Amino acid sequence: MIEKKRRYIHIICNEGTTIKGFIDVLGEQKTIDIINNANENFVLLYDAEIIQQADARSFRLITKSIEIKSSVAVNKSVIKWISEP
Repeated sequence: MIEKKRRYIHIICNEGTTIKGFIDVLGEQKTIDIINNANENFVLLYDAEIIQQADARSFRLITKSIEIKSSVAVNKSVIKWISEP
């Protein structure tokens, strides 16, 4: 039986939203394999922190909205950037 592992990732979406959370990977599967899987249109993140920029003025962020979700499905088509810190 292949063991599932959780990996912590950061996602930045096209409109600037940042999502930090955990994904499940099988064995030695790479994160990019999940993103490139054409059979799935969504990535499921657990213990996700969603950060949305509210307003930027004079090159600094005025406020940001932070929301915590136990799970969130992210449409792969909106992913601009992804990393494993």
